[in-house]
Amino acid sequence: MTTSSPALHVFIGPTLTAARVRSLGPTAIVHPPVQHGDLLRLATSPGDTVVIIDGLWHQVPPVRHKEILELLASGVTVIGAASMGALRAAELAPYGMVGVGWVYEQYASSAIDADDEVAVAHTPEGRPLSTALVCIRYALSAAADVGIITRSDVGRLLDRAQALPFQRRTWRALKYVTTGDLAEAYELARAWLDAQGPAVTNVKALDAELAIAQAVAGQLPTAVPPGWQAEPWRTSHLRRWIATYRPAAHTARASVPFLAVLNHAQLYDPAFPARWRRHVLAWIAAQSPAARNVEDQALAAAHARGLDSNALTPGQIGYWATPGEIVSLCQRELLLRILVRSARMDPTASVWPETPAEAAGLLDADTAARAAVTAWTTNERVAATGPGRTLEHLDPKRIHAHLASQWGIHPSDTAALTAAARDRGILSLPDAVEAARPFYLAARATSLTVGTTRQR
Repeated sequence: MTTSSPALHVFIGPTLTAARVRSLGPTAIVHPPVQHGDLLRLATSPGDTVVIIDGLWHQVPPVRHKEILELLASGVTVIGAASMGALRAAELAPYGMVGVGWVYEQYASSAIDADDEVAVAHTPEGRPLSTALVCIRYALSAAADVGIITRSDVGRLLDRAQALPFQRRTWRALKYVTTGDLAEAYELARAWLDAQGPAVTNVKALDAELAIAQAVAGQLPTAVPPGWQAEPWRTSHLRRWIATYRPAAHTARASVPFLAVLNHAQLYDPAFPARWRRHVLAWIAAQSPAARNVEDQALAAAHARGLDSNALTPGQIGYWATPGEIVSLCQRELLLRILVRSARMDPTASVWPETPAEAAGLLDADTAARAAVTAWTTNERVAATGPGRTLEHLDPKRIHAHLASQWGIHPSDTAALTAAARDRGILSLPDAVEAARPFYLAARATSLTVGTTRQR
Protein backbone atom coordinates (compact mmCIF):
# COMPACT_ATOMS: atom_id res chain seq x y z
CA MET A 1 0.00 0.00 0.00
CA THR A 2 1.37 3.41 -0.96
CA THR A 3 1.02 6.49 1.18
CA SER A 4 0.81 10.01 -0.18
CA SER A 5 3.59 12.48 0.52
CA PRO A 6 2.94 15.31 2.97
CA ALA A 7 1.29 18.27 1.28
CA LEU A 8 2.83 21.73 1.03
CA HIS A 9 0.36 24.63 0.95
CA VAL A 10 1.59 28.15 0.17
CA PHE A 11 -0.51 31.31 0.59
CA ILE A 12 0.94 33.95 -1.67
CA GLY A 13 -0.04 37.22 -3.34
CA PRO A 14 1.87 40.36 -4.31
CA THR A 15 5.12 39.18 -2.67
CA LEU A 16 5.81 36.32 -5.08
CA THR A 17 4.26 34.83 -8.21
CA ALA A 18 2.73 31.38 -8.30
CA ALA A 19 5.20 30.45 -11.02
CA ARG A 20 8.12 31.31 -8.75
CA VAL A 21 6.61 29.29 -5.91
CA ARG A 22 6.30 26.23 -8.16
CA SER A 23 9.85 26.66 -9.40
CA LEU A 24 10.99 26.32 -5.78
CA GLY A 25 8.49 23.60 -4.88
CA PRO A 26 6.98 21.84 -7.91
CA THR A 27 4.41 20.00 -5.77
CA ALA A 28 3.35 23.08 -3.80
CA ILE A 29 -0.37 23.83 -3.68
CA VAL A 30 -0.60 27.57 -4.26
CA HIS A 31 -3.40 29.59 -2.67
CA PRO A 32 -4.32 33.30 -2.85
CA PRO A 33 -3.48 35.53 0.14
CA VAL A 34 -4.85 33.96 3.31
CA GLN A 35 -7.91 35.37 5.03
CA HIS A 36 -10.21 34.32 7.85
CA GLY A 37 -11.49 30.76 7.33
CA ASP A 38 -9.00 29.70 4.66
CA LEU A 39 -6.84 27.55 6.93
CA LEU A 40 -9.87 25.72 8.28
CA ARG A 41 -11.00 24.95 4.73
CA LEU A 42 -7.77 23.06 4.03
CA ALA A 43 -7.89 19.28 4.05
CA THR A 44 -4.64 18.96 5.99
CA SER A 45 -3.15 15.92 7.72
CA PRO A 46 -0.43 15.57 10.36
CA GLY A 47 2.94 16.09 8.68
CA ASP A 48 1.67 18.59 6.13
CA THR A 49 3.21 22.05 5.90
CA VAL A 50 1.48 25.40 5.44
CA VAL A 51 3.54 28.44 4.44
CA ILE A 52 1.87 31.79 5.01
CA ILE A 53 3.42 34.64 3.05
CA ASP A 54 0.65 37.08 2.10
CA GLY A 55 -2.69 37.69 3.75
CA LEU A 56 -5.66 40.01 3.40
CA TRP A 57 -6.66 42.20 6.32
CA HIS A 58 -7.91 45.60 5.20
CA GLN A 59 -10.99 44.63 3.18
CA VAL A 60 -11.82 41.28 4.84
CA PRO A 61 -11.25 39.73 8.28
CA PRO A 62 -7.65 38.51 8.56
CA VAL A 63 -6.57 34.99 9.45
CA ARG A 64 -7.16 34.48 13.16
CA HIS A 65 -4.52 33.26 15.57
CA LYS A 66 -6.72 30.39 16.76
CA GLU A 67 -7.04 29.11 13.18
CA ILE A 68 -3.27 28.73 13.08
CA LEU A 69 -3.24 27.10 16.51
CA GLU A 70 -5.83 24.60 15.27
CA LEU A 71 -3.42 23.50 12.53
CA LEU A 72 -0.46 23.38 14.89
CA ALA A 73 -2.42 21.30 17.39
CA SER A 74 -3.31 18.81 14.64
CA GLY A 75 0.34 18.18 13.75
CA VAL A 76 0.67 20.54 10.78
CA THR A 77 3.83 22.64 10.47
CA VAL A 78 2.97 26.30 9.92
CA ILE A 79 5.65 28.67 8.62
CA GLY A 80 5.39 32.44 8.34
CA ALA A 81 7.58 34.85 6.43
CA ALA A 82 7.82 38.15 4.54
CA SER A 83 4.42 39.70 5.14
CA MET A 84 1.32 38.61 7.08
CA GLY A 85 3.14 35.34 7.68
CA ALA A 86 6.03 37.07 9.44
CA LEU A 87 3.65 39.06 11.61
CA ARG A 88 1.68 35.99 12.72
CA ALA A 89 4.86 33.93 13.22
CA ALA A 90 6.28 36.54 15.59
CA GLU A 91 3.04 36.48 17.57
CA LEU A 92 2.72 32.69 17.66
CA ALA A 93 6.34 31.58 17.94
CA PRO A 94 5.77 30.48 21.58
CA TYR A 95 3.14 28.04 20.27
CA GLY A 96 5.31 26.44 17.62
CA MET A 97 4.75 28.52 14.49
CA VAL A 98 8.03 28.81 12.59
CA GLY A 99 9.26 32.22 11.47
CA VAL A 100 11.77 32.65 8.66
CA GLY A 101 13.67 35.63 7.31
CA TRP A 102 14.67 39.21 8.03
CA VAL A 103 11.15 40.62 8.26
CA TYR A 104 10.18 37.96 10.80
CA GLU A 105 13.28 38.72 12.86
CA GLN A 106 12.39 42.42 12.90
CA TYR A 107 8.95 41.64 14.33
CA ALA A 108 10.24 38.97 16.71
CA SER A 109 12.86 41.34 18.16
CA SER A 110 10.33 44.21 18.39
CA ALA A 111 12.48 46.33 16.10
CA ILE A 112 9.20 46.94 14.25
CA ASP A 113 5.66 46.31 15.42
CA ALA A 114 3.21 48.04 13.07
CA ASP A 115 1.01 46.01 10.72
CA ASP A 116 1.46 48.54 7.93
CA GLU A 117 5.20 47.79 7.78
CA VAL A 118 4.36 44.86 5.44
CA ALA A 119 1.13 46.19 3.91
CA VAL A 120 0.88 46.91 0.20
CA ALA A 121 -1.94 47.80 -2.15
CA HIS A 122 -2.34 45.36 -5.03
CA THR A 123 -4.67 44.35 -7.85
CA PRO A 124 -7.03 41.36 -7.54
CA GLU A 125 -4.49 39.45 -9.63
CA GLY A 126 -1.75 40.18 -7.07
CA ARG A 127 0.21 42.88 -8.89
CA PRO A 128 1.66 45.24 -6.25
CA LEU A 129 0.72 48.90 -6.51
CA SER A 130 2.77 50.18 -3.58
CA THR A 131 5.98 49.30 -1.74
CA ALA A 132 6.12 47.76 1.71
CA LEU A 133 7.79 49.90 4.36
CA VAL A 134 9.98 46.93 5.37
CA CYS A 135 11.39 46.85 1.84
CA ILE A 136 12.23 50.55 2.01
CA ARG A 137 13.67 50.09 5.50
CA TYR A 138 15.88 47.16 4.45
CA ALA A 139 17.07 48.86 1.26
CA LEU A 140 17.98 52.17 2.93
CA SER A 141 19.78 50.32 5.72
CA ALA A 142 21.78 48.39 3.12
CA ALA A 143 22.75 51.67 1.46
CA ALA A 144 23.92 53.01 4.81
CA ASP A 145 25.91 49.84 5.48
CA VAL A 146 28.14 50.55 2.48
CA GLY A 147 28.38 54.28 3.18
CA ILE A 148 26.14 55.58 0.38
CA ILE A 149 24.03 57.54 2.88
CA THR A 150 24.25 58.13 6.63
CA ARG A 151 22.18 56.51 9.39
CA SER A 152 20.70 59.95 10.02
CA ASP A 153 19.57 60.06 6.38
CA VAL A 154 17.97 56.63 6.81
CA GLY A 155 16.00 57.77 9.83
CA ARG A 156 14.75 60.94 8.16
CA LEU A 157 13.78 59.12 4.95
CA LEU A 158 11.96 56.45 6.94
CA ASP A 159 10.05 59.16 8.80
CA ARG A 160 8.85 60.52 5.44
CA ALA A 161 7.96 57.04 4.16
CA GLN A 162 6.15 56.12 7.35
CA ALA A 163 4.01 59.25 7.11
CA LEU A 164 2.65 58.11 3.74
CA PRO A 165 -0.52 55.95 3.73
CA PHE A 166 0.50 52.40 2.88
CA GLN A 167 -1.67 52.48 -0.27
CA ARG A 168 0.43 55.40 -1.61
CA ARG A 169 3.80 54.35 -0.23
CA THR A 170 6.19 53.99 -3.19
CA TRP A 171 9.75 55.06 -3.95
CA ARG A 172 8.36 57.68 -6.31
CA ALA A 173 6.06 59.08 -3.63
CA LEU A 174 8.96 59.17 -1.19
CA LYS A 175 10.94 61.23 -3.68
CA TYR A 176 8.20 63.86 -3.83
CA VAL A 177 8.21 64.38 -0.04
CA THR A 178 11.98 64.92 0.28
CA THR A 179 13.64 68.29 -0.11
CA GLY A 180 17.08 69.89 0.31
CA ASP A 181 19.94 67.70 1.48
CA LEU A 182 17.47 64.84 2.13
CA ALA A 183 16.52 64.85 -1.56
CA GLU A 184 20.20 64.52 -2.40
CA ALA A 185 20.52 61.55 -0.04
CA TYR A 186 17.45 59.97 -1.63
CA GLU A 187 18.95 60.27 -5.12
CA LEU A 188 22.26 58.76 -4.01
CA ALA A 189 20.49 55.82 -2.37
CA ARG A 190 18.20 55.22 -5.35
CA ALA A 191 21.06 55.23 -7.83
CA TRP A 192 22.91 52.62 -5.79
CA LEU A 193 19.77 50.54 -5.17
CA ASP A 194 18.86 50.48 -8.86
CA ALA A 195 22.26 48.94 -9.55
CA GLN A 196 21.75 46.27 -6.87
CA GLY A 197 18.27 45.19 -7.96
CA PRO A 198 15.73 42.99 -6.08
CA ALA A 199 18.46 41.34 -3.99
CA VAL A 200 18.42 44.54 -1.92
CA THR A 201 15.15 46.29 -2.78
CA ASN A 202 12.71 43.41 -2.25
CA VAL A 203 13.46 41.73 1.07
CA LYS A 204 9.92 40.35 1.25
CA ALA A 205 10.50 38.27 -1.87
CA LEU A 206 13.86 37.09 -0.54
CA ASP A 207 12.26 35.97 2.73
CA ALA A 208 9.39 34.25 0.92
CA GLU A 209 11.76 32.29 -1.30
CA LEU A 210 13.86 31.31 1.71
CA ALA A 211 10.81 30.05 3.62
CA ILE A 212 9.56 27.98 0.68
CA ALA A 213 13.01 26.56 -0.05
CA GLN A 214 13.47 25.57 3.60
CA ALA A 215 10.00 24.01 3.71
CA VAL A 216 10.75 21.94 0.62
CA ALA A 217 14.13 20.84 2.00
CA GLY A 218 12.80 20.26 5.50
CA GLN A 219 15.51 22.55 6.86
CA LEU A 220 13.47 24.61 9.28
CA PRO A 221 14.49 26.40 12.44
CA THR A 222 13.60 24.45 15.56
CA ALA A 223 10.18 25.47 16.83
CA VAL A 224 9.54 25.94 20.55
CA PRO A 225 8.24 22.59 21.88
CA PRO A 226 4.50 23.09 22.29
CA GLY A 227 2.93 22.33 25.64
CA TRP A 228 -0.11 24.49 25.34
CA GLN A 229 -2.48 21.93 23.76
CA ALA A 230 -3.52 20.66 27.17
CA GLU A 231 -4.64 24.17 28.15
CA PRO A 232 -8.25 25.29 27.48
CA TRP A 233 -7.31 27.32 24.40
CA ARG A 234 -10.24 26.40 22.14
CA THR A 235 -12.96 29.04 22.32
CA SER A 236 -16.60 29.16 21.29
CA HIS A 237 -15.54 31.36 18.37
CA LEU A 238 -13.16 28.69 17.09
CA ARG A 239 -15.86 26.02 17.39
CA ARG A 240 -18.14 28.19 15.28
CA TRP A 241 -15.41 28.89 12.71
CA ILE A 242 -14.62 25.19 12.36
CA ALA A 243 -18.27 24.37 11.69
CA THR A 244 -18.62 27.35 9.35
CA TYR A 245 -15.53 26.74 7.20
CA ARG A 246 -14.34 23.13 7.51
CA PRO A 247 -15.53 21.13 4.47
CA ALA A 248 -18.04 18.34 4.94
CA ALA A 249 -19.11 17.88 1.30
CA HIS A 250 -17.92 19.08 -2.09
CA THR A 251 -19.14 20.43 -5.40
CA ALA A 252 -17.03 20.67 -8.52
CA ARG A 253 -16.08 24.26 -7.62
CA ALA A 254 -16.68 24.67 -3.91
CA SER A 255 -16.58 22.98 -0.54
CA VAL A 256 -19.74 22.86 1.52
CA PRO A 257 -19.03 23.36 5.24
CA PHE A 258 -20.37 21.16 8.00
CA LEU A 259 -22.59 23.93 9.36
CA ALA A 260 -24.46 24.04 6.03
CA VAL A 261 -25.07 20.29 6.16
CA LEU A 262 -26.32 20.60 9.73
CA ASN A 263 -28.50 23.60 8.87
CA HIS A 264 -30.17 21.66 6.05
CA ALA A 265 -31.05 18.82 8.41
CA GLN A 266 -32.39 21.31 10.95
CA LEU A 267 -34.64 22.99 8.43
CA TYR A 268 -35.77 20.17 6.15
CA ASP A 269 -35.49 16.81 7.91
CA PRO A 270 -38.89 16.03 9.53
CA ALA A 271 -37.15 13.71 11.99
CA PHE A 272 -34.68 16.34 13.20
CA PRO A 273 -36.85 17.92 15.98
CA ALA A 274 -37.30 14.55 17.70
CA ARG A 275 -33.59 13.78 17.42
CA TRP A 276 -32.64 17.21 18.68
CA ARG A 277 -35.04 16.86 21.61
CA ARG A 278 -33.48 13.59 22.71
CA HIS A 279 -29.96 14.96 22.13
CA VAL A 280 -30.60 18.01 24.33
CA LEU A 281 -32.37 16.12 27.10
CA ALA A 282 -29.58 13.54 27.20
CA TRP A 283 -27.06 16.37 27.46
CA ILE A 284 -28.97 17.92 30.36
CA ALA A 285 -29.19 14.54 32.07
CA ALA A 286 -25.51 13.79 31.34
CA GLN A 287 -26.58 10.54 29.72
CA SER A 288 -26.25 8.88 26.33
CA PRO A 289 -29.14 9.67 23.97
CA ALA A 290 -29.73 5.90 23.86
CA ALA A 291 -30.27 5.74 27.63
CA ARG A 292 -33.67 4.85 29.02
CA ASN A 293 -35.87 7.41 30.77
CA VAL A 294 -33.90 10.34 29.37
CA GLU A 295 -36.84 12.70 29.80
CA ASP A 296 -37.31 11.85 33.48
CA GLN A 297 -33.58 12.15 34.12
CA ALA A 298 -33.44 15.53 32.38
CA LEU A 299 -36.33 16.83 34.45
CA ALA A 300 -34.63 15.57 37.62
CA ALA A 301 -31.36 17.30 36.62
CA ALA A 302 -33.22 20.53 35.92
CA HIS A 303 -35.07 20.31 39.25
CA ALA A 304 -31.76 19.77 41.07
CA ARG A 305 -30.61 23.08 39.59
CA GLY A 306 -33.75 24.87 40.77
CA LEU A 307 -35.63 24.78 37.47
CA ASP A 308 -39.15 23.38 37.42
CA SER A 309 -42.62 24.57 36.45
CA ASN A 310 -43.12 26.37 39.76
CA ALA A 311 -39.92 28.35 39.29
CA LEU A 312 -41.01 29.85 35.95
CA THR A 313 -43.04 33.04 35.71
CA PRO A 314 -45.94 33.31 33.25
CA GLY A 315 -43.80 35.67 31.20
CA GLN A 316 -40.96 33.16 30.97
CA ILE A 317 -43.32 30.37 29.99
CA GLY A 318 -44.97 32.64 27.41
CA TYR A 319 -41.59 33.41 25.85
CA TRP A 320 -40.79 29.76 25.12
CA ALA A 321 -44.26 28.25 24.55
CA THR A 322 -47.15 29.18 22.26
CA PRO A 323 -50.51 30.25 23.71
CA GLY A 324 -52.05 27.00 22.46
CA GLU A 325 -49.37 24.92 24.16
CA ILE A 326 -49.81 26.76 27.46
CA VAL A 327 -53.50 25.88 27.44
CA SER A 328 -53.31 22.31 26.13
CA LEU A 329 -50.08 20.78 27.46
CA CYS A 330 -49.45 19.29 30.87
CA GLN A 331 -46.76 20.90 33.05
CA ARG A 332 -44.33 18.06 32.43
CA GLU A 333 -44.44 18.33 28.63
CA LEU A 334 -44.40 22.10 28.77
CA LEU A 335 -41.21 22.07 30.83
CA LEU A 336 -39.58 19.50 28.54
CA ARG A 337 -40.25 21.72 25.52
CA ILE A 338 -38.88 24.75 27.30
CA LEU A 339 -35.70 22.85 28.19
CA VAL A 340 -35.20 21.84 24.58
CA ARG A 341 -36.00 25.21 23.07
CA SER A 342 -33.72 27.11 25.40
CA ALA A 343 -30.70 24.92 24.47
CA ARG A 344 -30.09 26.24 21.00
CA MET A 345 -27.38 25.38 18.50
CA ASP A 346 -24.80 27.70 20.04
CA PRO A 347 -21.04 27.10 20.08
CA THR A 348 -20.84 28.45 23.63
CA ALA A 349 -22.59 25.28 24.81
CA SER A 350 -21.19 21.76 24.59
CA VAL A 351 -24.57 20.54 23.37
CA TRP A 352 -23.67 22.10 20.04
CA PRO A 353 -21.96 19.63 17.66
CA GLU A 354 -18.71 20.84 16.15
CA THR A 355 -18.01 17.95 13.79
CA PRO A 356 -19.96 15.37 11.76
CA ALA A 357 -18.94 12.75 14.30
CA GLU A 358 -20.51 14.72 17.15
CA ALA A 359 -23.70 15.15 15.10
CA ALA A 360 -23.91 11.49 14.09
CA GLY A 361 -27.13 10.89 15.99
CA LEU A 362 -28.74 14.11 14.84
CA LEU A 363 -28.90 13.81 11.08
CA ASP A 364 -28.82 11.58 8.07
CA ALA A 365 -25.40 12.90 7.05
CA ASP A 366 -25.39 11.50 3.50
CA THR A 367 -28.83 12.87 2.64
CA ALA A 368 -28.11 16.27 4.19
CA ALA A 369 -24.71 16.49 2.48
CA ARG A 370 -26.17 15.67 -0.95
CA ALA A 371 -28.89 18.27 -0.44
CA ALA A 372 -26.34 20.89 0.63
CA VAL A 373 -24.19 20.14 -2.43
CA THR A 374 -27.25 20.51 -4.66
CA ALA A 375 -28.04 23.85 -3.05
CA TRP A 376 -24.47 25.14 -3.51
CA THR A 377 -24.45 24.00 -7.14
CA THR A 378 -27.79 25.71 -7.77
CA ASN A 379 -26.56 28.93 -6.17
CA GLU A 380 -23.41 28.90 -8.31
CA ARG A 381 -25.43 28.33 -11.47
CA VAL A 382 -27.84 31.17 -10.67
CA ALA A 383 -25.01 33.55 -9.72
CA ALA A 384 -23.37 32.89 -13.10
CA THR A 385 -26.45 34.10 -15.00
CA GLY A 386 -25.82 37.76 -14.29
CA PRO A 387 -24.63 40.46 -11.88
CA GLY A 388 -26.65 40.89 -8.73
CA ARG A 389 -27.93 37.30 -8.75
CA THR A 390 -26.78 36.70 -5.19
CA LEU A 391 -28.35 35.12 -2.14
CA GLU A 392 -28.34 38.50 -0.39
CA HIS A 393 -30.97 39.73 -2.84
CA LEU A 394 -33.50 37.03 -1.92
CA ASP A 395 -36.65 38.43 -0.30
CA PRO A 396 -36.81 37.22 3.34
CA LYS A 397 -40.63 37.23 3.11
CA ARG A 398 -40.47 34.56 0.43
CA ILE A 399 -38.11 32.44 2.56
CA HIS A 400 -40.45 32.93 5.52
CA ALA A 401 -43.39 31.64 3.48
CA HIS A 402 -41.25 28.77 2.18
CA LEU A 403 -40.38 27.62 5.71
CA ALA A 404 -44.00 27.92 6.81
CA SER A 405 -45.03 25.66 3.94
CA GLN A 406 -42.19 23.25 4.70
CA TRP A 407 -43.20 22.97 8.34
CA GLY A 408 -46.96 22.90 7.66
CA ILE A 409 -47.69 26.11 9.59
CA HIS A 410 -49.65 29.15 8.42
CA PRO A 411 -47.25 32.01 7.52
CA SER A 412 -49.05 34.43 9.85
CA ASP A 413 -48.68 32.18 12.91
CA THR A 414 -45.40 33.69 14.11
CA ALA A 415 -45.59 32.04 17.53
CA ALA A 416 -45.90 28.55 16.06
CA LEU A 417 -43.15 29.21 13.52
CA THR A 418 -40.84 30.50 16.26
CA ALA A 419 -41.55 27.41 18.34
CA ALA A 420 -40.86 25.19 15.33
CA ALA A 421 -37.52 26.94 14.78
CA ARG A 422 -36.57 26.47 18.43
CA ASP A 423 -37.55 22.81 18.29
CA ARG A 424 -34.85 22.56 15.61
CA GLY A 425 -32.18 24.29 17.69
CA ILE A 426 -32.65 27.73 16.09
CA LEU A 427 -33.30 30.58 18.51
CA SER A 428 -35.62 32.73 16.41
CA LEU A 429 -37.64 32.82 13.22
CA PRO A 430 -35.36 35.47 11.61
CA ASP A 431 -32.40 33.20 12.38
CA ALA A 432 -34.21 30.33 10.66
CA VAL A 433 -34.89 32.50 7.60
CA GLU A 434 -31.19 33.38 7.34
CA ALA A 435 -30.19 29.73 7.81
CA ALA A 436 -32.54 28.78 4.95
CA ARG A 437 -31.27 31.44 2.56
CA PRO A 438 -28.57 29.23 0.94
CA PHE A 439 -31.11 26.43 0.39
CA TYR A 440 -34.09 28.39 -0.87
CA LEU A 441 -33.31 28.36 -4.60
CA ALA A 442 -32.66 24.62 -4.74
CA ALA A 443 -35.69 23.84 -2.57
CA ARG A 444 -37.87 26.10 -4.71
CA ALA A 445 -36.63 24.48 -7.91
CA THR A 446 -37.38 21.03 -6.49
CA SER A 447 -40.91 21.99 -5.45
CA LEU A 448 -41.61 23.46 -8.90
CA THR A 449 -40.34 20.32 -10.59
CA VAL A 450 -42.48 18.12 -8.33
CA GLY A 451 -45.50 20.32 -9.00
CA THR A 452 -45.00 20.13 -12.77
CA THR A 453 -44.63 16.36 -12.63
CA ARG A 454 -47.84 15.96 -10.66
CA GLN A 455 -49.78 18.17 -13.09
CA ARG A 456 -48.74 15.95 -15.95
